[in-house]
Amino acid sequence: MAVEISSKKGVVSKAPYELFMLFTDMRNFVAMLPEDKKEGVEADYDWIHAQVQGFNIGVKVTERVPYSKICYADDGAPFKFGVTLHFNPSFDPYKTEFQIVVDADLNFMMKAILGGKIKDALDKGYITDANGDGISDQTVQIEYCISSDSDFMTKTVDYLNEKAGEVTAGTPFEGKILFVKSAPYGGEWSDKIKAGLADTVLGGWSGSVLDPFGLTDLYTNPSYQYDAAWYDATKVDLTINVPVAGENKDVTMTLKQWSDALNGATVTVDGVEYNYGSGAADVQVRLDILAACEGKILESYNYLPMLQDGSMALLSQQVYYVREEYNPIMGRGGIAYAKYNYTDAEWAEYVASQGGELQY
Repeated sequence: MAVEISSKKGVVSKAPYELFMLFTDMRNFVAMLPEDKKEGVEADYDWIHAQVQGFNIGVKVTERVPYSKICYADDGAPFKFGVTLHFNPSFDPYKTEFQIVVDADLNFMMKAILGGKIKDALDKGYITDANGDGISDQTVQIEYCISSDSDFMTKTVDYLNEKAGEVTAGTPFEGKILFVKSAPYGGEWSDKIKAGLADTVLGGWSGSVLDPFGLTDLYTNPSYQYDAAWYDATKVDLTINVPVAGENKDVTMTLKQWSDALNGATVTVDGVEYNYGSGAADVQVRLDILAACEGKILESYNYLPMLQDGSMALLSQQVYYVREEYNPIMGRGGIAYAKYNYTDAEWAEYVASQGGELQY
């Protein structure tokens, strides 16, 4: 007998993508179990198997619709069943209307025994506070992806746990966010991140200091993205006010199209061609597009800026570079390629002629 049981719709204080990422990896369910309940439980990204009161139970993911729906089905169980989780946007972008729907093929006896209990369990919610202390019963475990283990990795994870403890102090997740090191993945660490088999990594890219526009390709091109398996930049729309035929207009393109246009490709939308590459558009316009793209990328929360590095150099009037043009590999050459404008005696005379103080 097929039975459909739906939980009541509840509003959860998490954005849809947060809940989706929590439920999309079956290993997260193991991490949330108390230590004394983990024995005999096995899981991978797409499945989980366990023994429950003598029954062998298996569940697998059958469908993922990023940030809106995840479907599960039995993968070896006493009866056939399916579970669908719905993550619907709420009136608040940081909240989700959450619902669980279970389809089960139960005989009459099992329906009588389990039907009410399943609905009751669904209605209780996923994050619980059984003892009423205001702290979540579940611990969120975040796997930090490493290529090899070292004291530096240990210190990094310890630092993350320290800071997680500080920012969650006084919240329902105080002491419930735990960073752990992955197994050493060697050269496959980036593949693990891309496949969603590890949760986080401290990574970055280097690029031409004076040409940052190419970096957008790293977040929108599936060949380079760390998050390409669950973030499709061709389906993310972005509206930017830009000059079109001499006047400013709101233009809507996908994030991938904006990135392509910013890097010199001609993109056609509704019969209009756009190209904001080097030499084709004003630098300020290109910077505005870059900033809008970066803001949209950060809204996905797939990438969290943790470190920022910058430097500044002032070229003395005493020296000059052999070439003024910037080279993306060598910059402007540095000290090794600097030449003097003055001998020491001429420099002293020049400084004196400026009253001992130079204006830059």
